[in-house]
Amino acid sequence: MEVDAAMEEGAKQLRVLLLGSPRVFYDEQEIHIKRRLLRALFFYLASQPDPVGRSVLMDLLWPEESEEDARRHIREALSKLRAELPEPSLIVATQDHVRLDSEQVYVDLLEYQALLEQVRPYLQRGMHTPLPEAIYQQMVKAVNLWRGTEFLAGANLPSTDGLDHWLSLTSQSLSYSFQNLLETLSEHCAISGDLENAVHWIRKAIQLDEENPDLYYQLIQWLYDLGRRSEALGECDRIRHVYESLGERLPTILNNLCQRIREAADFPPSQMVTPWHNMLTLQLPFVGRKKLLTDLKLALQRGGVEMIWGEGGAGKSRLVFEFYQSLQPAPRLLLAAGFSHLSELPYQPLIDLLRHSVTVEEWHQLDSVWVSYLTTLLPELPSLRPDVSPPVEISLSLQHQQIAEAFLQLFRILSRRQRLLLFVDDAQWCDELTFHVLAYLLDHRLFSQRGLLVVAARPEEPNPALERFLSQSQIPWMVHHSKLELLNRDEISELVRLALGKPAPDELIDRLALETGGNPLFVLETLRAVLDFNLNVNQLKVIPHLPLASSIHALARERLRLLEPQTRQALVTAAVIGNAFPLRVLQTAAQLDIEECVRVIEELERTHLIRPMVSKDHSRQYAFIHDKIREVLLFELSPARLQLLNLRVAEAYMALEESAAYAERIASHFELAGENLRAFQYWLFTAENAIAHHQTQAAERAFRREEKILPRIETELTEGHLYRLYAQWGEFCCRQNQLEQAEQNYAALLRFGELRYSPLLIGTAYSGLARVAGLRQQARLALAQLEHAIPFLRQSGSPYEMIEAGNRRADFLTQLLRHQEAIYSLENVLEMAGSIHDQRTSRVVAEAQAKLAYNYLLLAQPERARAAAQQALESSLSVAGLAFRIDALMWLALSEYLLAEFNPAMQHCEEAIEMAQAVGDEMRLAYLLTIRGNIRLYRGALEGAWQDSEQAIRLMEGGKNDDILARAICIQGDLLTFLRDYESAVEYYRRGLEISRNPISAMECLFRLGTGLVLNGQPENGFPFLHKSIELSRESRLEIIRLPAQMGEVLSRALDPNRQLDTQTVDELKNEVEQHGLTALSLIYYWIAAQLVRDEDSGRAIEHGRQLIRRGRELGILWAEIAGLELILGLPISLEERQERLRELNGLMGYLGDQARAVGLNDCYIRLRERLDSRIIL
Repeated sequence: MEVDAAMEEGAKQLRVLLLGSPRVFYDEQEIHIKRRLLRALFFYLASQPDPVGRSVLMDLLWPEESEEDARRHIREALSKLRAELPEPSLIVATQDHVRLDSEQVYVDLLEYQALLEQVRPYLQRGMHTPLPEAIYQQMVKAVNLWRGTEFLAGANLPSTDGLDHWLSLTSQSLSYSFQNLLETLSEHCAISGDLENAVHWIRKAIQLDEENPDLYYQLIQWLYDLGRRSEALGECDRIRHVYESLGERLPTILNNLCQRIREAADFPPSQMVTPWHNMLTLQLPFVGRKKLLTDLKLALQRGGVEMIWGEGGAGKSRLVFEFYQSLQPAPRLLLAAGFSHLSELPYQPLIDLLRHSVTVEEWHQLDSVWVSYLTTLLPELPSLRPDVSPPVEISLSLQHQQIAEAFLQLFRILSRRQRLLLFVDDAQWCDELTFHVLAYLLDHRLFSQRGLLVVAARPEEPNPALERFLSQSQIPWMVHHSKLELLNRDEISELVRLALGKPAPDELIDRLALETGGNPLFVLETLRAVLDFNLNVNQLKVIPHLPLASSIHALARERLRLLEPQTRQALVTAAVIGNAFPLRVLQTAAQLDIEECVRVIEELERTHLIRPMVSKDHSRQYAFIHDKIREVLLFELSPARLQLLNLRVAEAYMALEESAAYAERIASHFELAGENLRAFQYWLFTAENAIAHHQTQAAERAFRREEKILPRIETELTEGHLYRLYAQWGEFCCRQNQLEQAEQNYAALLRFGELRYSPLLIGTAYSGLARVAGLRQQARLALAQLEHAIPFLRQSGSPYEMIEAGNRRADFLTQLLRHQEAIYSLENVLEMAGSIHDQRTSRVVAEAQAKLAYNYLLLAQPERARAAAQQALESSLSVAGLAFRIDALMWLALSEYLLAEFNPAMQHCEEAIEMAQAVGDEMRLAYLLTIRGNIRLYRGALEGAWQDSEQAIRLMEGGKNDDILARAICIQGDLLTFLRDYESAVEYYRRGLEISRNPISAMECLFRLGTGLVLNGQPENGFPFLHKSIELSRESRLEIIRLPAQMGEVLSRALDPNRQLDTQTVDELKNEVEQHGLTALSLIYYWIAAQLVRDEDSGRAIEHGRQLIRRGRELGILWAEIAGLELILGLPISLEERQERLRELNGLMGYLGDQARAVGLNDCYIRLRERLDSRIIL
């Protein structure tokens, strides 16, 4: 999402900046959106990461308007907004949603929110240790996106309740996160010993919260710690004034701090702070780099500039430190360093240099004229030089020149007694004016005569100012470039030997080389973690990655020794519970009263061994700060003690009111306690609960644990235990398409049934094996297996399994295209289940009603299908799990689609899609996407239809379900057919036919392929496919295939002058289609009828065309409107009607053109437009 990445390829990009005063840029030119309403719409869209529903925009901006008026306002506003933007394509609008094109639009707010999500866990922790460097840099990047302190500051937007509410909530949330980031950064810097940057961040935090005494306290304390006492006293005076202006007294804690600083003001400040800003890296071993050290010594003798390049952690700072330490006599060292969050501040590296590297005596040696210019950089200078007057006001460019000259004069003083070594570290974060001073020093031969300038930078972070400095210097021959290579294996080995004091195993060296790449800092940090974890050579061979360093590992055992005995025992119990543990469970399992429990928790928190956390149910929980402490505790437990504690923990969880939510934990603890039967029972409950909540992995894990325990307790298990395990597991595997595992489960159930002479287990096993055969498309084998199961099921007296058998029989009959028999079987299932009202039977009822709907659809009876689907939807409300509700909604949406009731069809389809996505059901999701794709296609929403088909194809590729895949491919073929690109459409239909495995899917592809070939001018190839499809669908009574195929055949004959077609045949087919309720399909009749009479009776043809337009408009079928308009405009109609129809056609084609371009089919659209224009009579 970053601007730099997008601009690398030279593509123009709209940059929307909302964090501060809103600004919009396109290719460096600022864009101004003048109208307040359009600004509000644009800024709201820019702030949203996902497409925005039009209904949301209606409520936000036009809450008082009717839906029709609000939708019109949205269309008008989008049109006007597009006109104000440089590219209309920046706004992407579909029938239901609006968004900005994220590929062309960058929004600082979205980048900020993405960064915030990455660092959020670190904002919630206690700051006892520094942040990881990567997290610190991400936080810095996030706060640097802000150009002020308010979201949309001064935006001047219109006022509505919804807009005001959104703006208020968003502003509060962003302000809170910004403040939190700044305070976290300041704490990190303080803990790291970097008080300069801690002061920087705390000042920014105070700008957001000017009445927070804690922030003022930290600021004053840190200024004092830095030796900047005059600034600290100045802050005391300023804060006192702030409180007095509010009519309040300075808080006691602040007053006492300021008093202490005033009392210490009589003591002189320390003359210098150590110039090396990161002493930690200087304490590490140093290896290699001998040639670079020699090169640096030669460079110091000849003077000039030494440019050192190396990635972060490569050892650039350490190299210069070692170089300086090796010099005799030592030169005068000056250190300047860039910081990422200060990169925009002018002169900041040099300001830090002046504060830390120049003594009071040296300041007194500098002429007051030059001191006066440096006071603009160091406000505290007048306290050292009271004789200095403020500089004379001059132009900004001249002022920069004088400041550079002041540095030159100062450095000449510093280099009087010894050569000068100026080291500029992390130059990738230095500003333009800092380099201006360095260039000025170079131009005046400071380093050719008096010393060496060493500049270090990371090549992976380019700095244009640095590049200009290196290329525009007046004496480029003085700049010598060096690259700091990463350590090779031998150097890594030497570094580790120095750190350990002895050679390390080759396995460790090899892993360090592989995983760190030879970066010295990474090598040492990883080595520290290996030492903390006491990993041996064998462990190094098996663990996937070396661990990361953490100080808590080295201190774990020492901390545990300091605990009170009762506290340590409670912590052991907590370790048995897990990394996170509820307070109530710990209290019960550790057998503590409430006072003892509170004391234990307080001691553990005080010693930083645990931290509080909030659970999903908002109950009090705690967690180990690091899991390695928990591992140490568990390692020291005896097996007997471990079993006892696991038993106590399991029973403590059982004592909770919400124990059902912890079934998996209870089962695990019972198993670890050796209570295998109780563990088996809870694993059963866990699996059932996981299935009900669509937790696939949890269910599979529970079934596997049951199977592992079973041999230990086989004689203790009842028929019910075995039935619940294998019947449920088999059904679960069938639903997950894990047919081999399902077959193994039912075979195991059959084996136990035969051993125990159990009709229930035997009958259920055969019924399950029949289900597996059916899923493998072996319907006849499945029916035979089911016939074998039914006598045992009748003998077992299990009504549920009998009902389930009837349900499965309907599935197998449907596969054999015996749909009427399947309907009879399902009706029998519903009759048997009528008097039974338990949960499992309700599930079968809902499933049977959904299957009824599906079979009615295949018989082209959408009204009956809708009624059955509505019953299934009602029944699914009492069934746990979403699968049955998804099926009901799916067939309801499909029946409504066939009835051309597109609005409710779309509503039900999207509701089912949301559920399928929630439970991760890819098969149902893909089928639903094909339904929605067809609805969108009829409405002319090509972009949405294409996207739906593409997503369905991605989901089903790889053999997951070739028939759904073929259905999705055919949508793309239909789309090309509607655009009259018949040649391309034929290829899609052919591909769909090739991969179809189901006869229904194959027949559907057959009639589409046949129609496409005829339309493409290949009737001799197309009609055989059409006739074959009609023949097969008639034999199997698949009216849902036969009727469209016959309509396609009639349409093809109407277009073929060599084939005769009478109106009676067309009328009979139309009546049959209407009797079945296939409303959208019946519209083709008007077009065919008009073609038959256009030469003999143009009046009737025109009337048919008008009917087609009217019905298409009523139903929302864009293609019918376009076809009707094409028909009428090719016939003799009045001039007035022709002009009106042309306007209508141009409007529809404009929308269609936008959609075609969105899916890369603009060429098809252009050819369609040319075809229509050629058929219009002017």
